[in-house]
Amino acid sequence: MKLREGDFAKFVSRDGLLLGAVVLDYAIRRETNKAIETLNRMGIRTFLLTDEGRTVAAHARQEHKIDPVKCELLPEIKLEDVKSLVAQGNEVAIIGDGFNDALARRQASLEIAIRSETDAAREGFNVVLPSADLRKLVEVIKIARRARHTIWRNFACTLLTDLVGIALAAGG
Repeated sequence: MKLREGDFAKFVSRDGLLLGAVVLDYAIRRETNKAIETLNRMGIRTFLLTDEGRTVAAHARQEHKIDPVKCELLPEIKLEDVKSLVAQGNEVAIIGDGFNDALARRQASLEIAIRSETDAAREGFNVVLPSADLRKLVEVIKIARRARHTIWRNFACTLLTDLVGIALAAGG
């Protein structure tokens, strides 16, 4: 069996006997690179913490230009990495499936799921993306930033109006 760059194999065995292998293609979604570039321009740094092997991680690093990339991680190691980022004062968002990422997710500021809303709601994700298209995440962040800007602008206008009203009332 010949693997192409980005492919990886999962082996199946029973009672110590190799039954076969399943070769999976780590397909690069064209829109992922664009989404990561946009996130970087928005000041959002991307990391890849994965339980996948070195081949998949190297392929993701090269194709998606993500750095750092850490691979072959146990859930406990992902947890320590997230704790370290949070301890450094970073806001951390994790995009994960919930199972292998559950420990690390709980330490993050934002938990993002890419799957059905029902499963994600049951596991307590903050955001559910309808597909693996990370451009949807970029849209969510842009909407959230606009909303935050609007809230602060309204707060400032309200505060200014109140101060003017207090000054007028104090002046008679």
